[in-house]
Amino acid sequence: MGTVNWSERYTYVNGELFHIGSNKRAGCLRPDGYLILGVDYKCVLAHRIIYEMHNETIPVGFDIDHINGNRSDNRIQNLRLATRGENLRNACIRSDNSSGVKGVFWNTSKRRWTAKLQTDNTQKHVGHFRSIELATIAINKARTEMHKEFSNTGVVNHG
Repeated sequence: MGTVNWSERYTYVNGELFHIGSNKRAGCLRPDGYLILGVDYKCVLAHRIIYEMHNETIPVGFDIDHINGNRSDNRIQNLRLATRGENLRNACIRSDNSSGVKGVFWNTSKRRWTAKLQTDNTQKHVGHFRSIELATIAINKARTEMHKEFSNTGVVNHG
C-alpha cells in the first residue's frame, strides 16, 4: 500500500482501531476471524495496520503473526513479525483433523498413530506410536525443538 501514516486515520485502543474524529470503531469481522478495513478502495487487515502503527512498515514477503492464534486479538503485544513459514508453524489445528492433535493421524496400513510435522518445505516424520498419547508427547517435543518460539500445539489461546 505504500507508506501510510495510520495515526492520521485511526486511534489504537487495546487491540481496536477507531476512526479519527468520529471515534467510530473501524473495520468489520470476516468469517475467518480477521478484522478488515477498507482503505483507499483496498481491503487491509487490521493487525497489519496496528503492527505498522507501533513499529515500522512491514517488509515485503513478511506476515504479522497472532502469537496466541486468535485472529481477532489485535493487541500489539499479541502481534509479531514473521516469515510465512514461521506464521504457518504457529497455525491452529486444521478443521479436517480427525485425531484432535495437530500433526497426528491414524495410519491404517501401519495400524499405528503417525506423527509428522513440517518446517518450511521439509516434512519430518516423528514416528509411529501405539497410542495417541505417545504420539502427542512425541509431536509436541519435536515441534518445540524445531519451531521454537513459533511452536503451537494447535490450540487457540483466547487470553
